[in-house]
Amino acid sequence: MRKTTGSVLFDQGVPMKLISEALGHSSERVTSDVYVRTRSSSRAVVAAAIAGALWPVVGTS
Repeated sequence: MRKTTGSVLFDQGVPMKLISEALGHSSERVTSDVYVRTRSSSRAVVAAAIAGALWPVVGTS
């Protein structure tokens, strides 16, 4: 449940510091390294942003 909670809160844009506090951790690093996993859809957004920066579509409005 703690990993699910951390991951859902992260996907909803909650800052890592607040997630860490909510889970009772003394360190944000413990929270991010152990209790937060990103969804594949979140990773797809990152990949699309990188692709857009490297290979911008020209001539679209």
